Amino acid sequence: MLNRLVTRVDRDMWLAGAHAAAAIFHHLVRKDGVLLAMKPKMGRR
Repeated sequence: MLNRLVTRVDRDMWLAGAHAAAAIFHHLVRKDGVLLAMKPKMGRR
């Protein structure tokens, strides 16, 4: 049971890291505004 949990946590961490790497790639290499589009809107609704 614990082994399955560790595997899921590892998978989720790798997925989050890949997602962050893709966002940084779009921001620094492609310069296409994807990272800014993902940024939460602040202020009044």
